[in-house]
Amino acid sequence: MIAPAESDPSRVGSEILRATRAVSVLILVAAGGCASPPASIGLDGRLSIFEPGIGFAPEFPPEPWTMNNAGRRGGTALDARDGVPALRLAGGRDEPAFGLRISTPLLATPYLHWGWLVDPASTGNTPLRLVIAFRGGRAGSARLGDSIGAWFDAELPAHDRAFEIAWGNPPGTVVTAKDGRPRFVLRGGPAAAGRWWVETADLSELYRRTWPADEVGAAKIVYVGVVGGDRAGDIAHIAELILSK
Repeated sequence: MIAPAESDPSRVGSEILRATRAVSVLILVAAGGCASPPASIGLDGRLSIFEPGIGFAPEFPPEPWTMNNAGRRGGTALDARDGVPALRLAGGRDEPAFGLRISTPLLATPYLHWGWLVDPASTGNTPLRLVIAFRGGRAGSARLGDSIGAWFDAELPAHDRAFEIAWGNPPGTVVTAKDGRPRFVLRGGPAAAGRWWVETADLSELYRRTWPADEVGAAKIVYVGVVGGDRAGDIAHIAELILSK
């Protein structure tokens, strides 16, 4: 399930700006130029995909983070909106995309937390969405096509399940994205735009609802990312993106 959002500005600011702790425990680039392993959960039970003070420019992240060319060419930037440090995603024909390769059991970190804001001038149907990919929940299931990886310069981990959580229209619906993934449209519309919302989603519950025949205890999260809109006027911010137990 997805918890009700917090929209009080003072509460939102305190939640988003809390001290960061998880970045130091993530696995970074391996010595000798070898490809790094995916990130794993920290000792505090948290894993940060993005939060203020992450310690590197998102346009050129170290492995196992990923960024596509649209993001490097001005589609992403560190910014502050209403005094809140955030990652800004400017939409375009090539959607900016930023994320992290992960290897952690779904039930070890089932909760995804994030803060997001979409500019009122954004005109696209989906100016911001989260993409979460999984593997192992059903023995023998076929690997999905690398439609997520098409956004990036490097191949993403093998995955057999994926869904999206989106800002779009109409909010409160479940639709099928153009790549065939289930898309939970959480928030959207003029009334929600222009202010921060802090959200929490139980990924294990969404997984069970989407694939009830799978063994959720065997599933691993292998990727979490954020993708901007496909129109030049789409401007969105994300202030944190964190997995926790």
